Amino acid sequence: MTISDDNLAMSQAPRGYRFATVVWGTDYVDAFLRYSLPSQLAPNNLPCFHGFDASYRIYTTRRDAEVIAASAAYRELYKWMPVEFELCEDLGADQQSGMKYGYVLRSQTHLFRNHRRQDVAFLCLYPDAIWADGSLLTLLRAAQEGKRLALAVTLHARRQTLFPALAERCPEQNAVFTIAPRALMRLGFAHLHPGAQAALQGAKCAYDWPSTVLWPLGDDGLLLRPFHLQPILLRPHDQDKDWIPRESLDYDCVPHQSYAPDEVLLCILDFDPNEVTANAPLAEPQRIRAVAEWAVRYTTARQRNFFRHRFYLHAGDRSPAWTETENQSDRFVDAVLSLVDELDPLDLQIDRGHAAAAAGRWPEALSVYFAVVSRAPSFGRVYVPLAGAAMALGNFAIAKEALTVALGFRPTDPELLCGLGAIQLGLGDRAAADVAFRRALAVQPDHENAQLGLEALTNEGTHSSGDEQALLQALAIDLENFRVWLALAQKRFP
Repeated sequence: MTISDDNLAMSQAPRGYRFATVVWGTDYVDAFLRYSLPSQLAPNNLPCFHGFDASYRIYTTRRDAEVIAASAAYRELYKWMPVEFELCEDLGADQQSGMKYGYVLRSQTHLFRNHRRQDVAFLCLYPDAIWADGSLLTLLRAAQEGKRLALAVTLHARRQTLFPALAERCPEQNAVFTIAPRALMRLGFAHLHPGAQAALQGAKCAYDWPSTVLWPLGDDGLLLRPFHLQPILLRPHDQDKDWIPRESLDYDCVPHQSYAPDEVLLCILDFDPNEVTANAPLAEPQRIRAVAEWAVRYTTARQRNFFRHRFYLHAGDRSPAWTETENQSDRFVDAVLSLVDELDPLDLQIDRGHAAAAAGRWPEALSVYFAVVSRAPSFGRVYVPLAGAAMALGNFAIAKEALTVALGFRPTDPELLCGLGAIQLGLGDRAAADVAFRRALAVQPDHENAQLGLEALTNEGTHSSGDEQALLQALAIDLENFRVWLALAQKRFP
């Protein structure tokens, strides 16, 4: 089935779609060619992108590229869109170093840098995920309607038993594997990974990495409450900026303040294998504390907000009988997040935000500061560093909003007024900047930063000194350095 441009709204659509997968090693290449890529090639998945500006890039090793290029699935993929190989050896990545995620990150960095300023949507697909027919069509429709971000949670299945069951449905010579969503759910439940079983409430063992907590819904459903969602579709607002990730897509490329709620799609991927450790079972109070202590250490404020969302996997129809389980999960989530607040005092959160900023992890810093605001809007000393982190990310609108709140606590502070003037300049509102600098001088006539601000306004076309990277390093040392704020604003609107 092919979707033409006329079938879907185009006014908010991206200019193209760039698919990518990173895969190497015999086991993963075999899973990719045998099941994952054929499921992507189901009629209502990749073929729906035919007619759009879509391409597929495979990051792999030289040896594995030869295997992939000789496969029937690769030849089928090439019918629908251009396919390119990028050799990881050429990127300086060492798949034998044990840095598996660093290998993936380097490949994704290459993808993003090669398609900057094109206003395209990136779809980074896992090489061992199984896609129900219609999954990618759902993402296409969402992107065409203006969604810029799709975040997905996965459910882990046991490879040793799932793959033989898939083989009965997908003969080895098949280049296309079509499976309906409910049928895939039934397979997943029948071959649930021991780690996923340990994450079930009431399980006989406990999961030592509780990134997702599960509740059974009868015999053919699961309720998931995840902390971690992975970006599966990403279309950044400002593709001129070098927004390349340092750690992962989740932590670096998806600062949640950059996307309006109606631009985000929360969804469920299908199944992938995962190795986990099971421990002794825990009673409910101990389980709540174990999850909360883990969340304090390993999650951001944005990820804790994900935990509030319910995700459903079911092979049958939804049932009113699920209500009590839903209520139980709500109580569990409330108890966990309440304990997180107790274990993670505001002062420690602020310090963690400062540490992230000092390391140049600006999205993480911004997320931490917003978490403090969410918990305690009257905690006045969070707003200035929040504004500084927002400026580091080029988001002067958020910086203005934060500093306006800070001025509500200290309305005659000349430094804050100078900061507001710098932000207004960064927004291109020179008249408002002039007002702010003059208000600062009215409070303190010899205020040096206010005088520098007015000079910046009168010397149009004069660029600030120092490159942007040096300015960001200076800002990381002191988030309230208003001279750096002014210099960043001048670079944006000289």
